[in-house]
Amino acid sequence: MTPDIRLYQIAYDAASLEQVQQSGFLLLDNQSNERPDWYEYWPIRRFLLQETLAEDAFYGFFSPKLTAKTQLSHADLCNFVRDSNAKGPIDVALFSPQPDMGANFLNVFEQAEVFDPGFVEAASAFLKAQGIDLPLAQLVMDSRQIVYSNYFVARPVFWRKWFELTEALFLVAEDAFHPLHAQLNFNTTYAANANRKVFLSERLASLLLYVQPQFKVAVANPFGFGWSMAKFRETPHDTYINDALKRAFRDTGFPQYMDAFRKMRDKLIQ
Repeated sequence: MTPDIRLYQIAYDAASLEQVQQSGFLLLDNQSNERPDWYEYWPIRRFLLQETLAEDAFYGFFSPKLTAKTQLSHADLCNFVRDSNAKGPIDVALFSPQPDMGANFLNVFEQAEVFDPGFVEAASAFLKAQGIDLPLAQLVMDSRQIVYSNYFVARPVFWRKWFELTEALFLVAEDAFHPLHAQLNFNTTYAANANRKVFLSERLASLLLYVQPQFKVAVANPFGFGWSMAKFRETPHDTYINDALKRAFRDTGFPQYMDAFRKMRDKLIQ
């Protein structure tokens, strides 16, 4: 049976609205943009609060930068989900850009810490309050768990878990009297009004895939997507090797793979 795939793209203004109307995506209208400090989470949150999801359908919510970051069209996404699901039922499909940021760090939390010192401490405190007590800086994630920019498509069974966690983050960050309020609303160097809470919310899908491996995941080859502007792009083969080493370590537990990864990673980061 052909799966029901419902992919939305967010419109922030007249230009992005026209882009959505020509792209084949369903419209997720955020032109009012009442809460720009929450970036894409605000319109996704509003949708999940207001709409009833069809249990057998796949849903995805994408920023206007999707094609620029991944070179993928609406048809490309649908075809990948359809073809992957035909090989065996899946729950989640990943289309994560910036593969160098995913491959050359142990995980998405360590990567964020490099660009925003204090991120892991804030994320750990939030997650511990939700009953998730993990050494975030030590988790090993490869391209099968790594999600950036909320670029994933999933069935409602995953979206509900995701929303439960992201909504907990929303409530904590909105509470001016919460001990973590200042840390979560800390303004990063990424851009004006780009608060830490947004980058944490974008990493919660990765965390769910790590702690709940029962979800069946299909991963679109990330190495053909947009890379970051970091120096990693100068040595792409090192990035391929680092992801492969992490995959091998996760699959076998052999410490030699992790020793090799750390040597490669340390050389690149230096």
